[in-house]
Amino acid sequence: MSLPLPSLDQLQPAEFDARELFSGQTSGRMVKGYKSPCLHTPIWDPHYLFHDAMREVVVWFLDPTDPLYVFGPTGSGKTSLVRQLAARLNYPVFEITAHGRLEFDDLVGHLSVENGSMTFQYGPLALAMRHGGIFLLNEMDLLDPANRGWAQRHSRRCAAVPADERWRGDPAAPDVPLQHTV
Repeated sequence: MSLPLPSLDQLQPAEFDARELFSGQTSGRMVKGYKSPCLHTPIWDPHYLFHDAMREVVVWFLDPTDPLYVFGPTGSGKTSLVRQLAARLNYPVFEITAHGRLEFDDLVGHLSVENGSMTFQYGPLALAMRHGGIFLLNEMDLLDPANRGWAQRHSRRCAAVPADERWRGDPAAPDVPLQHTV
């Protein structure tokens, strides 16, 4: 029987040796994460392989002062990379896939009626900010140009990391990190 996962309010910060986490060798270079996963933490895939081309993303995660913009062809593993990186560091991930009618309120949240009262329902961006998780905006290029301004403001200063087919995992074998995929 497994123990229940902690809630977002129970997350405890931790530091991990970056190289040991991804390659099994120690480096002394520490990366921030959480002691244990929560319900919003992706499931760790033990068969997922971090290719050498992914090092830039791991290095960015050592000090995520700017948003990260990962781009590449469909199916190249952009979202899987973010999820598996988060799984190893026990980060909660709050994600949404962009579409032509996505608006800022879909990310931040909105008021709704609950049990006869107005309640604010937090969106994925607000949840990531509130709980120190990763906000992942998938397929940013699908946003309507009229609603793209807020995303462009965030991605203007970000690290651009190309993805390619080598990123795919081999099935055989308290800042808000803001991550976009295209």
